[in-house]
Amino acid sequence: MKHVIAMDLGGTKILAAVVNEKGKIVKQIKAHTQLEGGWPVLKNQIVEICRELMNSGKKITAIGFGSAGPLHAKSGVLLDPTNFGWKKKKINFVKDLSKVLKLPIVFDNDAVAAVLGERWLKHSPANTICITLGTGLGLGVLIDDHVLRGRGGLHSEGGHLILRPQDHDAHCECGAPGCAEGFLSGVNFVKWVSKRTGRKFKDAKELSELAKGGDIEVSRYFAEYAELMAQYLCSLVVLYYPTEIVFSGSFAQAADLFLPQTKKIMAESLARQQASHKIIPKIRVSRLNNTNGLMGAAYMAFQYKTYHS
Repeated sequence: MKHVIAMDLGGTKILAAVVNEKGKIVKQIKAHTQLEGGWPVLKNQIVEICRELMNSGKKITAIGFGSAGPLHAKSGVLLDPTNFGWKKKKINFVKDLSKVLKLPIVFDNDAVAAVLGERWLKHSPANTICITLGTGLGLGVLIDDHVLRGRGGLHSEGGHLILRPQDHDAHCECGAPGCAEGFLSGVNFVKWVSKRTGRKFKDAKELSELAKGGDIEVSRYFAEYAELMAQYLCSLVVLYYPTEIVFSGSFAQAADLFLPQTKKIMAESLARQQASHKIIPKIRVSRLNNTNGLMGAAYMAFQYKTYHS
């Protein structure tokens, strides 16, 4: 049986594994992303993780990476990644790693990997959007079994669509005030609520626990989050008409605090269109326990000869 290395590379954590062609994880490694020191330090961390996985006793045929962006998948280049906090604008990700690891490498956006993982393991239909909620907000769009991209193969950064123009309370490293990621990513939601309330919150998990425990002030912000998420999803629906929208990432675990209200608002907002042609998709949290990006990276690695053709 064939085996590959798959890696889901985010702004906070790395999840890597040896995966077989049936989608079974043979060996897995979790690590905090080492961003201080820039690309040389992170590159060394990635190499060390890959070498450890290469010693799993399985013959590895390729490596697949799903990474936070912006990026250009086909050329294997990171373009000033928003959630890495580096000043360098362009990093030859695949070229640099290939020199050291001596294996075929396939590279794409982490949300693209997530939607491909859902599809590969037959959890989602051919028209699916995957939204990753963690350090950032990633968007992977699969329409008629094709990944949608922008001009020249650039991955579309749908997380930076503007929801509230010039709202400087919602900070995102992209530099545009009021973008979706500034409000809706787990990390930025914590910053936004902290700024608005004057209270210091540790992380999204703490916010979720406070809301579930009856904190009225925090609960109000989850209600506002639900409205903003509905606004965002309604825009995606009328752009792409997906059959399904899947949430993944660490903050997706808080979906019970916003998703019921989000669905209600969407039903109201899209009522006229829905009456004539059913456009409201199924919306759910991934059942893959935050490994859909990892599975998608594995799928890409198994398809390395034709993936970017």
